Amino acid sequence: MDSSKLRERVLNEINLIPEDKLAQLYDFIHHFRLGIEGSSGNTPAIMQFAGCWDDMSEEMFAEFALIDCHTSPASILGEAK
Repeated sequence: MDSSKLRERVLNEINLIPEDKLAQLYDFIHHFRLGIEGSSGNTPAIMQFAGCWDDMSEEMFAEFALIDCHTSPASILGEAK
């Protein structure tokens, strides 16, 4: 389906939405679009961390991996319970 036909179908569906639900629909569409715009520009920034684990020693990684779901945040941060 081409872009103009799809846009027409989307607009037809929007026209069928009750007026009392339009604000919710607008919020959804707006935040969806912002999410798309925001995620597309971050790829180069995120990719700078690709492979950052390569130079970590096995010993350090093993110590890091010991932190699991049973470890309290306070013990990780060295805070008293």
